[in-house]
Amino acid sequence: MSFEVKDGYLYCEELRVKDIQNQVPDSPFYLYSRKVISENYLAYVKSLEGISSLVSYAIKANNNFTILKYLQKLGSGATLVSGNELRLASAVGFNPEIVTYNGNGKTRAELSMAVEQGVMINIDSEFDMSHIEKTASEAGKPATRAG
Repeated sequence: MSFEVKDGYLYCEELRVKDIQNQVPDSPFYLYSRKVISENYLAYVKSLEGISSLVSYAIKANNNFTILKYLQKLGSGATLVSGNELRLASAVGFNPEIVTYNGNGKTRAELSMAVEQGVMINIDSEFDMSHIEKTASEAGKPATRAG
């Protein structure tokens, strides 16, 4: 177990949370368990064995660079909804072939960046499709469609 109570104290992976808290000058702070992140990610991977699938992390859920880098190293894809999230996914090193750009508020500049990087783009509407087609045409590259 990654989080447990022993001797009246909460522990995270054998570290007493109170000891960590005493080292943090400001409160609140965030404490994550690498073991729990790994177990959760690998549980998804295992449950989808034999099925053509992609396990992706939604960057909007938590954009902590260290956690994203760890998930990327585990083999996770990334799901994003903005140009800032696309820049972050790129900086982390996610393989563009397993990055999916979702959302109905994609700007032309963001779409251009997505097309240039070769990430998969979900189409949310006819209007969205029109923007994607125009952007890909201007870039002289095909847009990669998700699914």
